[in-house]
Amino acid sequence: MGEAARIAIGAVFKDMAEFKFALRCWGVLRQRTYTWRKCKKTYRVAVCRYGRKPKPHSARTQNFFSERSTERPTPKNGFAGVSRQRNFLSDEAMANPWGCCVRGKLAKDTTVVITICELVHSCPGHLHSWRTSATAKWLADVLGNHVINNPSISVMHMQDVFRNEYGRQTTYYSMWRGKEIITEHIQGSESSSFQCIPAFCDALKAWEVYPGTKQFWRIFVCPSALGRAFPHLRPHIGLNACHSKNHKYPTQVLLATAMDGNNHVNYLAYAIVDRENEDSWTWFLLFLRRAVVGIEHGSVQFVSDRYKGIVNAVREVFHGQSHTHCTTHLERNLKRFGNKMDKEFQRLYRQSTEDSSECGTYVGNIDPKTYAAYAVPFPRFGHTTSNLVEVANSCILPLRSYAPFKLCYHLYLYVMELKVRRQNEAAEMLGFFTPYATEVLRKNEESAGSYRVRMASANQALVQSSRKDFIVTVFPTVNCTCLSYKDMLIPCPHVLAVEKEGKRNSDRLVDRVWTVDAFCAAHRLTLPPISTLNLKFDPYCLPPPHAVRKGRRRVRRIPGPGESSQTNRGGSRVQAATEECDVIEIPINDTRTSMEGVIPELPKKSRLCSHCRGSGHNKRTCPTLLKSLPSDVLLGTIRESPPHAVGYTDYTQTQETGGPSISSSPCGKYDHCLIFMCLIIILLQ
Repeated sequence: MGEAARIAIGAVFKDMAEFKFALRCWGVLRQRTYTWRKCKKTYRVAVCRYGRKPKPHSARTQNFFSERSTERPTPKNGFAGVSRQRNFLSDEAMANPWGCCVRGKLAKDTTVVITICELVHSCPGHLHSWRTSATAKWLADVLGNHVINNPSISVMHMQDVFRNEYGRQTTYYSMWRGKEIITEHIQGSESSSFQCIPAFCDALKAWEVYPGTKQFWRIFVCPSALGRAFPHLRPHIGLNACHSKNHKYPTQVLLATAMDGNNHVNYLAYAIVDRENEDSWTWFLLFLRRAVVGIEHGSVQFVSDRYKGIVNAVREVFHGQSHTHCTTHLERNLKRFGNKMDKEFQRLYRQSTEDSSECGTYVGNIDPKTYAAYAVPFPRFGHTTSNLVEVANSCILPLRSYAPFKLCYHLYLYVMELKVRRQNEAAEMLGFFTPYATEVLRKNEESAGSYRVRMASANQALVQSSRKDFIVTVFPTVNCTCLSYKDMLIPCPHVLAVEKEGKRNSDRLVDRVWTVDAFCAAHRLTLPPISTLNLKFDPYCLPPPHAVRKGRRRVRRIPGPGESSQTNRGGSRVQAATEECDVIEIPINDTRTSMEGVIPELPKKSRLCSHCRGSGHNKRTCPTLLKSLPSDVLLGTIRESPPHAVGYTDYTQTQETGGPSISSSPCGKYDHCLIFMCLIIILLQ
């Protein structure tokens, strides 16, 4: 808005572009738009677009642009201007009282000065005339600083800022396009960003192009510091994918993460691929097996969602290794509804098996090793969900709107800084175990005092409580019937009670992954810094093939099964499914292929009429709306369309008074399709 205040006589601008920008700001602020009436090398005239045009043969107009003038001394900025001898306005200036005449002779630079400026309007103008001036490029220039200071600013917030500064409400699409221009200016073009990837991957030779072309396909990134840290982390890898927010070249980000001894998420590797499918996951896991040290050990487990591509890829690349699925909602429901759910599940399972053998076969074919703690052969460290990867996705959420190369590079910088923070955290740790493991041991020791221990031998005991009994074995292997130690490798309250009864030190039962030494070893190596200033562009690396999607790009995640989305003005928030168990009747005839077999398809949502809210029809064929039509329309007769007018429809209204016939064009009240439908309904009735 400060640029608009400079529109006055004597205002100096460094070039014509700066003057045009200030003039456009003034027009939007005053709800006016202008047009160029005189454009010559030495001056230009801008007038109101809605003013009265001057007469073609006006002597005063000729005098207004006559050559009678006096020379004006050249200012210090190198501009030589010309001022008018006469002190009156021409017919053009009177017809368009809002006009700016910029006249100047170029000297050493392109400085211009306003010599005539009339800002009082007499024309009526137009209510939305300023919108032609408020283009997306101009909005990007006006609100560029707001996006630079806050890259995550929403389009609606930008509309509020524009309304506060200019008192106008622009369209959502114009503001969205303006933000796209600012984002491209900050992050660079998406298509040109692919040319930096080959230079960035000189040290990380793991990128591919489409066969037979030079078009980018996918890239895998796993620095040596991340791959060599895995032996000191929990042997439990989370796999998941998240979509990028690129509009021209939509890609998917594949992530592999693991947890350390202090319950922190650690990135093992990431990849940018064209789409998430079985081929992309197989390619990603093949490179992951080569880059991560110790990943082929038999005790390593994978956790992911039930996406079929991940399941098949893990089976193909890691033969025989354990792969569990996300069961956090089942665990939450069991803890809350315990006994009720057990009986209800058994009843529904028997009923579904009796009604259809396919449903019983599907449930029976699910391997318990994918979800049950007792059947999993190795520790899961309390991970019953793939949310550890969701946490990693949320950490890089601001980066997912970047261009592909910027996304890859800034994700590398984020992991590099994360390693340094973990090193500083390790330097401040005191004691033998990490703070997280120390807190878990403290809580278990407090609970151990409430149990009664009955020793059966030196290595076996019965631990009793008011509700349940547990059998604990401490040699040769530690085992408890609560399965907590098997899952976490930290002594549970029952094991601690037995160790306290035998007067033994329980620290020997804590796994090494929970020690400070393992935490320091996991974050000992750091990532080398990489500068993008010296990267050479590869003109032969082309963007991948793409099809521009219509409408605005999707930046909000589509909720999956069992999730409900709540959107607000500031963004979106995806909540977990309700903890109650809803019984859904599933038709067995309509099936689809799923992970281990065939899963019944959920019933499709029926479309509702927007008029009567009934199902099976729309507003055009709504019986309620057709019954309310006038009787003269329902009893009308249809005439043939004239051969020279395609789509032309006439109908003749028959009136009791014998009035004249009424002919209707295609823009009439009812078209021929609706009339035919009315006649069909009458005949059916």
